[in-house]
Amino acid sequence: MTMIEKMARAMFEDDPAYKDSAGNQRHTWDDWPCNDLEPRRHWWLQKATVALAAMREPTDTMRAEMVQAYAASIVAVTKRPEDGVVNSRDTDAAWRAGIDAALAEAKTPDAP
Repeated sequence: MTMIEKMARAMFEDDPAYKDSAGNQRHTWDDWPCNDLEPRRHWWLQKATVALAAMREPTDTMRAEMVQAYAASIVAVTKRPEDGVVNSRDTDAAWRAGIDAALAEAKTPDAP
């Protein structure tokens, strides 16, 4: 599954229009085929594409958290000589730190 599809599914599942009054999912992503006759998936995939493109340039807060996470991974490499290099789990930690920072920014009261 691509990141765009993961985002589209998450946005779809969070939309109240697809939930009943108790908050339970009335429809799943798989209820809607991806074809020209049923445009729902296309719509969500387009929204997710735009959202992901907007994340291409990190904010200053994201950048700071990513640098900090990456620096911590470099220190960890010196403690894991068997690795010898920064590997994918280290870059994954930096990626998550940046995303977590962006999500935290969204929770601040003065966020746009």
